[in-house]
Amino acid sequence: MNKMVMNTRLLPALIKPSYFTQFAKKSLSTSNQLNSILSLRHDSVKIRQEKLESIFNLRSGELAYLNPGNDVLDRMSENVFQGFTLPFSVATHFLINDRDYLVPMAVEEPSIVAASSHGAKITRKGNGFRSVSDPSIIIGQIQLIRQPNSCSLDELNGILTHKNTLDHLKYDAMSNIGLLQRLIKRNGGFTDYFKTSILDTDMAVFEFKLDVQDAMGANMVNTVAEYLAPRIEDLTNWKPLLRILSNNAEDRTSTACVTINFDDLTTSRYNGQDIAQGIVLASKFALFNENRAVTHNKG
Repeated sequence: MNKMVMNTRLLPALIKPSYFTQFAKKSLSTSNQLNSILSLRHDSVKIRQEKLESIFNLRSGELAYLNPGNDVLDRMSENVFQGFTLPFSVATHFLINDRDYLVPMAVEEPSIVAASSHGAKITRKGNGFRSVSDPSIIIGQIQLIRQPNSCSLDELNGILTHKNTLDHLKYDAMSNIGLLQRLIKRNGGFTDYFKTSILDTDMAVFEFKLDVQDAMGANMVNTVAEYLAPRIEDLTNWKPLLRILSNNAEDRTSTACVTINFDDLTTSRYNGQDIAQGIVLASKFALFNENRAVTHNKG
């Protein structure tokens, strides 16, 4: 049998995901750190690494974490033969709620980093961004299908809205799901939201909400839904089908606002007030046209 030979020198750099969290959460605490970061554009890659390692108290050379070996990537996925990476950049000049931040971006378009940094620089003259975020609450759903021996719709609704039933389901899950127990220790877990909706004569959905704290939360919510589903079936004889999170994160939004003076938008070619009016009209275009709106949301 012929052997397939792989050139491991082609394996690109693998940046530890935890770095994203460190950069996103830690603000720049001194003016020297801020001034150092603002000159990143003119530095070599090695100098940028050294600056960031110093600011975030990383070991020397840690950001040059190259070529971890095929076994690392192989444990992450199936049929691995190569790695794929994107440039890992930081956008500068961001002042958010009176603190300076670097914004990590893993993107292949240099204009995104440049435009973000330039826009953030303009906002600093108006005291930067003001931002607020909701708690990290997401919805879990259990689809229920009527069976010949199922209870009636009224009985189903009565069972799954009764406080004792809900308390029992919550306590059962909290006592037996390790992920949920660890989440509760971080002040997360079930909210008071439980809802049963009748979708058709033979279909209903049971919904719950979890506060997943800093996690994305999909695995937690899906685990809880999988655990609760057979217990709901035992209570109602309605057969669970889908047991999964909803991506409609209506309770998990972030809002940011900024104030910019007309003069700060003025360029050598355009008056700042005209630029501002153009932004307003472009936004208004999206209000009236959904094809424009979805592209505005993307960009």
